[in-house]
Amino acid sequence: MKVKFSNHAKSQMVERKILEQWVLRTLRDPEFVREDKVDFDVKLAFCRIKEFGDRWLRVAYRQESDARFVVTAFFDRKAENWK
Repeated sequence: MKVKFSNHAKSQMVERKILEQWVLRTLRDPEFVREDKVDFDVKLAFCRIKEFGDRWLRVAYRQESDARFVVTAFFDRKAENWK
């Protein structure tokens, strides 16, 4: 699976101390995926990250013809509400 990152996603990952490998793991093996409530082209993938206190990582992405394009990523304290 090819993955591209927006500039916003890259900067937010650095600021929020989110490792690229966690984002890739979330895209590859999410615990669940939902559609964004505002932009239906955007999917939200969720995965708990054990290395970060078992917190939920939310990765927002769009499927492009040749790759998944990561819009942003952040730890979501309310992820259980999306299940």
